[in-house]
Amino acid sequence: MLLPSAVVALLVAAAAVPGVLQQADKDLSGGLADPLTTGDIQWSIRENRDGPATPKDAPLARTGAWLTDSTVVVAEAQRLVSYDLESGKTVWEYKSPKGEFVCDVTPQSTSKYALAAFGTGQNCSSLEAVDLKTGKQVWAKSAVAAQDDPDLQLPPSLAGMGLSTGIAVSGDTAVFDGQAYKVTDGKPLWSAADALPEGCSIEEVVGGARLVAKWTCGFRGPTSFGELDAATGRPKWTYETTASSLMNEVSIAAVDPVMIKEGSPLGREAPKVVVLDDKGEESYQLKDGHPVINALGSNDAIMGASPVLATDKILYVPGSDGSATLNVGAFMPNQIYAIDRATGERLWTQTIAGTKSVGFKSQGQLYPIRVEESGDLLVLEASAAKPMHLLRFSAADGSITNLKELPGRAAYAKGFMMAPVVFEKDGRVMFVAQGAEKTGDLRTRDILGRAVDTDMSYYRVIMLK
Repeated sequence: MLLPSAVVALLVAAAAVPGVLQQADKDLSGGLADPLTTGDIQWSIRENRDGPATPKDAPLARTGAWLTDSTVVVAEAQRLVSYDLESGKTVWEYKSPKGEFVCDVTPQSTSKYALAAFGTGQNCSSLEAVDLKTGKQVWAKSAVAAQDDPDLQLPPSLAGMGLSTGIAVSGDTAVFDGQAYKVTDGKPLWSAADALPEGCSIEEVVGGARLVAKWTCGFRGPTSFGELDAATGRPKWTYETTASSLMNEVSIAAVDPVMIKEGSPLGREAPKVVVLDDKGEESYQLKDGHPVINALGSNDAIMGASPVLATDKILYVPGSDGSATLNVGAFMPNQIYAIDRATGERLWTQTIAGTKSVGFKSQGQLYPIRVEESGDLLVLEASAAKPMHLLRFSAADGSITNLKELPGRAAYAKGFMMAPVVFEKDGRVMFVAQGAEKTGDLRTRDILGRAVDTDMSYYRVIMLK
């Protein structure tokens, strides 16, 4: 079953295919000045064209990508592969010695190693560290599969899909399926079964600036969250909420600061978002607006991350104004809210509108990339039917500098990517996405009524210069 964000992705992709919708007749993106420069596609990697195709039974359901000074390392169905940033040529590839699938990855780079789990669709049996520069295995450890561990509990959205609870990394600690390892040498550190109270089941650990876990204790007990001590795994503090359910999901929305999100998994109504202090106590709740946020590496981000980025003074929160037809844009951010980190007060809001065609209105879509040294926010604006733009949002007042325009055909290609992650390096923009089995071509008709077959193969990597 497609997740809501996946359905939206397919609608966006369809809107980008010639013949499915006519050329956009009205540009609603007003407010952007002329770009300082323009770019183009430098190289791309695509299913059925570059490298081995993704098999039907491939279990990997997260986007794994790690950036180095000269390469990007990507997790594919049965290998990790390093591509040269300049040419897109393969530098090295790493396959499991047993020929197993890549079944899970961590999105948090350690700057030296990629961490990946290998196994089958029902059993991620081995956790391995691979050197990002050489492609050599650094260490490998036998891992316990979540499905076979009574101290682990997969959330309903992942149950039966052959997925683990993810790989979380913070500093020199990595946590996979409730077991912590030292990143540098793979030494086992602690297990969730020993660290949490008796009778508690861990559902998720998210890494980054800190390790934040979600767990439940007992049948239909409250959902608890806490920051885990990297050395012992014991919670430094605990924050309790109502129990998660199919109609009211409670999840980790960010780790710096810790933010807890509660609301319908369908996302059509604005979620309740609580910001916690360093002691796990509520500082404030986000007021107004419709935040569209999830933590990098969290279960919510499987179909694409929309992270909260922050300075020591400002939280940059992606949101949606719900302006798209049928409110399908509720899952895609087209706004940035700047929030005072200390008080929770809204400092400014910027909205990027979308396009309108044959009565269908779409939203613009924003991909927060990173906070620059100045405190300004670097964002990619990407709509299906028009060129993309690399934007800088001023921390002071939200004013936008249009740094670069990228061609519409790049936006079209992005429509054929699953859960893309966006990188920027020296003014170049790169999309990296999950591999996915080709489901067939799309037959449409051009303006003369002639049949046109559109290749629906997914892109894995697109580099824009």
